[in-house]
Parts: sequence; structure tokens; C-alpha cells
Amino acid sequence: MDNLRDDSLNIAAISQQLHLSPSSIHRAFALQGQTVMGWVWQQRLERIREELLKGSHKGTLAELSQAWGFSDSAHFSRAFRRQFGQPPSLLHRPPK
Repeated sequence: MDNLRDDSLNIAAISQQLHLSPSSIHRAFALQGQTVMGWVWQQRLERIREELLKGSHKGTLAELSQAWGFSDSAHFSRAFRRQFGQPPSLLHRPPK
């Protein structure tokens, strides 16, 4: 999905892009035991982790999380820790 970074990404935008009703999308994800937005958050966290591991992001963690659609840095840090078992700061190489 090309617009994972879009902080206004929501089920309405996804359903419009896929030409499916929101309820159809919700049902498909529910069959996998997942919510649509839960999947979006998971994908964003995965991409952020990849950037941190590669060392390709040269800014702050707050800038990185905002670039991937997280508006609250503390919420991002908690979600990252829940998903990967460590805070993002352990992977971050701050600019020199």
C-alpha cells in the first residue's frame, strides 16, 4: 500500500481505493483475526523498524514517527515496544 505514510488514512479511503464497501473489508480482516487499522499500524511499525535497522533515517524518532502517520510520539513508542519488545530508541542512531 503506497499511502501507509498518510496520517489521514482510514477505512473510508481504503474502501474507496479498493472499490469495496467498508463492511466487506472489515469482514475480510476479521477472518484473519485483525482489524484494518490494526494492520495499517502494524505495517507502519514494520517500515519504521526497517528504517531504523538500516540507519537510513537521519532525523529524530519524533520526525520518523510523524513521517509514518503517528501524531503522538509517546503512543508510537508504546506501540513499537509492544510489537517488538524493545523501545525504538535502542535501534535509533541519532544524527551527529
